[in-house]
Amino acid sequence: MLMPKKNRVAIYEYLFKEGVMVAKKDYHAPKHPELENIPNLEVIKALQ
Repeated sequence: MLMPKKNRVAIYEYLFKEGVMVAKKDYHAPKHPELENIPNLEVIKALQ
């Protein structure tokens, strides 16, 4: 999935900092609970 580089970098930074990351399977959620300005769909697709 195409997504802005800053969003992808923020997702991977959080993942490597925490060691684990979960995303609720809700494709229509406007934002991810831990990453406030990144859509949940982008988090799900980055973690696939």
